Amino acid sequence: MMKKNYTLYTLLLSVTFLASVTVKSGWHFELMLYLIVVYSAVFIFIFERYRPHRKNWNVKKADWKNELLHLIISTALFDGLGKACALFLVIQLQSQFFQVSDFWLAFPLLFVVVIAAVVAEFLPYWFHRISHQAKSGSPTSLFLWHVHAIHHLPSTMNWFKTNWNHPLGIFINAILKSGPLLLFGFPPAAIFLVWVIHVTMAYVSHSNIESKSSWLDYVVITPQLHRFHHSKKLIEAQNYGISITFWDWVFGTYYNQNRTVEQVGRIQKNHEYPNQNSYWGQIRFPFTKLYQPCCCKSVNK
Repeated sequence: MMKKNYTLYTLLLSVTFLASVTVKSGWHFELMLYLIVVYSAVFIFIFERYRPHRKNWNVKKADWKNELLHLIISTALFDGLGKACALFLVIQLQSQFFQVSDFWLAFPLLFVVVIAAVVAEFLPYWFHRISHQAKSGSPTSLFLWHVHAIHHLPSTMNWFKTNWNHPLGIFINAILKSGPLLLFGFPPAAIFLVWVIHVTMAYVSHSNIESKSSWLDYVVITPQLHRFHHSKKLIEAQNYGISITFWDWVFGTYYNQNRTVEQVGRIQKNHEYPNQNSYWGQIRFPFTKLYQPCCCKSVNK
């Protein structure tokens, strides 16, 4: 198993090492989080070309314009920098208005991080799950799907496709993840490590690196597992966890098979999608659809 997934294990172990040294050495959490984002991105980008899951899933020259817009605006500005700013805001808010609970200080940091990761995933799990419902009779459900739809446009998966997220969705996820951590008084080091898990697994899960089924599939959102979430077959498109699988197990949405997903991309159910070739059209899409009745068709021409 180690031989099949050595690239994935190498990345996770190296990020774990960096995060551990950061905590022990008292380095700047926000800066190190951003550097870990960059490190994970570069690592995956290189190995997608060295050990791709599918060669035809890597970025093609014709796609570079859209990919760079998503990278520069959605990721560098709103996601990578946004996560670092969110972490800074959380730590500042905690120091001014909240208190670190003495309860957590009685336990080893690793135990606290595991609990914090489970707590932090609860609201993002439901936000993600509700975003996929796209119920024609629910304006909230439809709006959330229109925000999220951009993420399920691509018919391939690679590092760049992690960046296909609406800035509004990124912002909401940051609030939903950070809020409970503040309310329950988790220490800053645990909050930092939860964010490290989040950003690393986000890039890992969408990567085009070769990986096989392993024990990791039952704990975190691996590439093998997340490809089912992006499957064009509705029955396979489950696994709503962002970083870990815990809440999928609890609420019965965990789905995994020891095989390769055939096709990823748009599901032709009652789901509408923006134009795949227009970045700004994708950003405007949720707001242009806000006062329009659902026609239950893809608007991608």
